[in-house]
Amino acid sequence: MQNNQSKISLNKTGLESFVKSKVFCYLVPFAVLTAYLIYVIAEGKMQTYDNYYTMHYLWNYDRGFISRGLVGEVISWFVDKVSPTVMTVVSTIGSLLLIASSSLCIGSALDKTRDNPDVYRNVTVLLVIISTLPFTFSAYLSSMSHDKFFWAVALFAVYLSQNKLGIWFTPVLCVLATLINPLFLLGSMLLVAIVLLNECFESGFSAKNIIVCAVAYIGMIAIGVYSVVGAYPDFADAREMAHYFAERYSEPVPEAVIIDLADNYLMDFFEKKSAEFIFAEQFKLFFIGWGRGLKMVFNALFFSLPACVFLGAFWIKVIKAEEKKFGKFIFFLCGATMAAALVFTVLAAWSFTQYIAYSFIVQLGLILYFLAKKNEAVVTVTGKIADFCKNHIVFAAAAVAYVAIFIIKH
Repeated sequence: MQNNQSKISLNKTGLESFVKSKVFCYLVPFAVLTAYLIYVIAEGKMQTYDNYYTMHYLWNYDRGFISRGLVGEVISWFVDKVSPTVMTVVSTIGSLLLIASSSLCIGSALDKTRDNPDVYRNVTVLLVIISTLPFTFSAYLSSMSHDKFFWAVALFAVYLSQNKLGIWFTPVLCVLATLINPLFLLGSMLLVAIVLLNECFESGFSAKNIIVCAVAYIGMIAIGVYSVVGAYPDFADAREMAHYFAERYSEPVPEAVIIDLADNYLMDFFEKKSAEFIFAEQFKLFFIGWGRGLKMVFNALFFSLPACVFLGAFWIKVIKAEEKKFGKFIFFLCGATMAAALVFTVLAAWSFTQYIAYSFIVQLGLILYFLAKKNEAVVTVTGKIADFCKNHIVFAAAAVAYVAIFIIKH
């Protein structure tokens, strides 16, 4: 009897040691995300065709630089024709890269906080919230969207920025992500930019970190601006461009699809529009077709703004708790990125949910990063929020219900 009890005690001790180990921190997120990807593939849930996303797999640089053409360019190095199978393979590679980068960042956060139960708990809660948001792991692992590629590259950049040697690769990764999709600048770039700035601050503004920051910022901005205002491929018009790249697809593309792509998605490459025209064009999406416009307003007022107000209040409290002036400036930027992203989200009326989700992922990612760094101000404020939720169960339940409704709604 005593032998059995001692064995149970040893097994329990061994399990507790494993749960608190470095291996567990990295293994669990990798295993969970990989298991989900296997489920997606086994159930045939991996997206294999979409007019808009398929177009990006066909683009390359044969007729000049083109925004979002990098993935298609790399594909063209290996095959002349892009088939659904090729796209599925490339998309799966993107999912695997996202799993690898996510696992590294999550594992690092868990590993750095496992010696502090309270911070570890808060990190775990944040990870659960992030993983359940729309357009995070579940959506990207099954989607054909190129967004999974630039999020994967961005997370690799965040992870390497905290490594003495790895930080030198972050400017390359930032440029690579911008080449994949310039929308990186309005999404995960905000996370990478603040992480690089904070690493520079913590290093005492060392020459190495200043150089890395400067090169990364200049590279991202230069390519991003050029992609928007200077990238005009060598085609007479949008329909010629659509026909040219449709020939790279292994199956016949209906003329109606080519015309739709040309008239609705490729015209921007051939029409230089003023800023006033672009703003007016985007706002029309809110008011032409009251169903869509009202839906956007409803989402903003009842689903997004409460979270935005909470995050804004969070950063204000963190700024007050932070003692160092430059630290206060960094936390001000954290809150400011939310405001800037919201402006873009309103303009990007065609995909409201996607871009508001970007903003929330960036915000929660920043909190997660500072918790992993054990920043005193962030740890203090999150600790107070946790204590408040413990003492006010009704408020905590309302917060859980809000997150649940947000997830179900989208």
